[in-house]
Amino acid sequence: MEHVGDVHNAIETLLASCKAGGALLISVPNELGLPGLLKYAARKVFRRRPYESFFRGQSEAGYVWRLLTGQSVSAFRDPAADGWGPHLGFDWRVVLDHLKRIDSCRVLRVDSLIFGYILVARRT
Repeated sequence: MEHVGDVHNAIETLLASCKAGGALLISVPNELGLPGLLKYAARKVFRRRPYESFFRGQSEAGYVWRLLTGQSVSAFRDPAADGWGPHLGFDWRVVLDHLKRIDSCRVLRVDSLIFGYILVARRT
C-alpha cells in the first residue's frame, strides 16, 4: 500500500477482487511517530540524497514536526498520483479509515508490529 500512488483506488481494487466473505490481509509500514522519525533519519544517513525530489516546495522541518507529534503526513503525499508513490507521506491510518468507510467491508483486526501494522478486513 505504501508504494501505490492512489491508496483509495488500490483498496477498492483489492476489495473488488475478493469474493463476498473473502478476507484481505494488508501489511503496512508505520511511517509515523518515533518509527517514522527513525526511518527518516536512517535514510538520510545511509542513502545518497534520499529526499531529492520529495519535498518540492514543502517544508522538510514541517514533515519532521508532524512525525514527532503524531500528526498525519498525508498532505506531503497528496494528491493521489498514477503509478508508484514513496514511503514518505504514507499514513497507515488512511488505509484503516478507508476500509472502515466502505459498506461492503468489515475490519476484523488491527495488529501493531514494531515498524508496521497488519490489517485484516472481510468483504461482506
